[in-house]
Amino acid sequence: MNLEVFFQLKEIYSIEKLVDEQTKIINEENLRLLRLKEQRDKRITHNDSLGEKLSLLQKRLNEVEEKLKQRLNPEVLDQVEAQGLTLLEEIEKVELEKTDTQTFLQGLAQSFKEIQSEVSQTQDQAQQQIDSYKQRINLLTDGLPVEAQSLLSKVQRRSLAHGPFSFIQAGRCHFCHMSVSKQDESDIDTKLALKTCKSCGRIMLPYKVIYG
Repeated sequence: MNLEVFFQLKEIYSIEKLVDEQTKIINEENLRLLRLKEQRDKRITHNDSLGEKLSLLQKRLNEVEEKLKQRLNPEVLDQVEAQGLTLLEEIEKVELEKTDTQTFLQGLAQSFKEIQSEVSQTQDQAQQQIDSYKQRINLLTDGLPVEAQSLLSKVQRRSLAHGPFSFIQAGRCHFCHMSVSKQDESDIDTKLALKTCKSCGRIMLPYKVIYG
């Protein structure tokens, strides 16, 4: 195989790394937004539970107020009044927490809109880079011999982590660390044969292409 073919494959290899970097940016931004949504949803749920707690406390306070309208002996009256005061304190505490939560949610809503805009812009830029890189990859792929195109297509369909290429390092495949025979190493690095790793199936790039 012509050495230039392997340099084209190496360029595809390098560009696919750039695609991975931009894809990572998109995924990180998705995670950033997801975490913010989870934080928001957790606060909303907490705010709803405070509302339910307030309703329950208010209902109990109403019952206490109804009891206070009745003729009660002094001892019972003292107990009911104490219950009322305790409920009022609890209601005040919950109302304060609910107000704080609602204030936080209002601020979070504004921050969420701003961050959504930032995420969208960052992801759009990353996607534009990916589209540009893939156009270059397609151009390079179209310029490859049929044999190389066919093999590349076959390996790409496997969607291997870190891409479809590898190289020999210290007698082993750089990615899966499978031992490479001396014959295969000679065929790949000296005779420029188009071969794949017998273990992970990645296309092996010659030493001259990787290290110059």
